[in-house]
Amino acid sequence: MDFDTFQNLSRAEVADEVHRANATVCAFPINGTRRWFLLEHPDATPADYIELNSRRHVELYQLLFDHGIDTLLAPIFEPAMLKRGETYRQQFIATGLSAVATHPIFTRFYQDYQVRVRFYGDYRKIFPETECADVPGHFDQIVDSTREHRRRRLFYGVSTRHALEDALELAVQAYLSQGRMPDRQTLIEMYYGEPLPPVNLFITSGKFNAFGMPLLETADAIIGLRSGEPHQQHGRGAQRQVHLNPAGMLGTEAPDHQIAHGDHHRLRVKPEPRRDLAPGKVGDSR
Repeated sequence: MDFDTFQNLSRAEVADEVHRANATVCAFPINGTRRWFLLEHPDATPADYIELNSRRHVELYQLLFDHGIDTLLAPIFEPAMLKRGETYRQQFIATGLSAVATHPIFTRFYQDYQVRVRFYGDYRKIFPETECADVPGHFDQIVDSTREHRRRRLFYGVSTRHALEDALELAVQAYLSQGRMPDRQTLIEMYYGEPLPPVNLFITSGKFNAFGMPLLETADAIIGLRSGEPHQQHGRGAQRQVHLNPAGMLGTEAPDHQIAHGDHHRLRVKPEPRRDLAPGKVGDSR
């Protein structure tokens, strides 16, 4: 399929190509939201940040789901965030983390898109002693209320340490209780709460370095999207770089390349202009 033909495909047709390529699991750590907010809305309040940031996250999740992705891993918290002071922890971390489980923008989205929500990481161990003490309870409620959603999945990563430490601790616990080390698939299910295949695509606006998805990395079918870097491809199993521009459009400047070695379906994510969601329409399909 040439690029001109691809550009004229509908979202449903693009989704068919994604499924045909078996590239439906995506890791997408969205970073730099506070800097974006300060630049675009210098006079806004922390409450405005939560509202606008929630809308933008949901727009991007919808964009990926509409293009055929059915499982998203979204690391939304890292240890360095705890070092930004009490005010930041209360106004941004506690409120922001709770928003993904309680804000109507998110809850309508989960319902309309039939998204099953889960959280992974060691947040239960440290949050009870911080401003985020209520967050695990909010997480439990949204996990329970979306448990029967079967169409799509969204895994939020919330860890206060390197994710590998979490996985190693689970392995040790399994060994002590069962007398044997768990295999990879068992450990994945213990860590994420349900079985997961390897990640096909990794999207980042930072350094081209896959993170936040322990046990799911693969050298064969990871695509990294990053801002302002040229396309590179270096042989079999190499990571392919395309671009995520500041407006939130997904696209590539590269010529046609296969999504992974041995796969005959070429794939690009179809660029579309940014369209802000109107109030009350967050969960609507477009």
